Amino acid sequence: MFDAEGERTADVLAARLTGVDDPQLALATWIDQNLAVFLEPRRARRTRVMLSAEMRRVAGYDAALDRNHERLRVSLLRILREGRARGVFAHTDPDRDAGTILDIVQRSGLDRGARSVPGDRDAEAVTRHVVDFVGRALGTTIPAAPAAVDG
Repeated sequence: MFDAEGERTADVLAARLTGVDDPQLALATWIDQNLAVFLEPRRARRTRVMLSAEMRRVAGYDAALDRNHERLRVSLLRILREGRARGVFAHTDPDRDAGTILDIVQRSGLDRGARSVPGDRDAEAVTRHVVDFVGRALGTTIPAAPAAVDG
């Protein structure tokens, strides 16, 4: 079940990234899509089920979680490498930064922004804060992602 949900999420991300040729816009889209699983109410309910204590006790859960994490890291790694090759992510070490950015995005999503944007749990504000933070770390300004089609 967890693998199927992870694959579905990866497919939605891939569809959103199709035709996005700008690494900065691709990164904003990647962050937006990965926060959405925690911040959009319907998707957040599914995510809470997938991360529940009951699910964590299912045989194979840890391996499925690791596979999902790796899928996300690899998709982000491609974006960071492309941005570095084009000179737009001047301060990135893609191999090291992909895991760190993934951790920041997931932690921000889990916290629903309570620590990222004090007093503000609005999905758009949390997403904008994370995008801005990552942009500063990479030495660039990242535009807002285009609106997502519900997925």
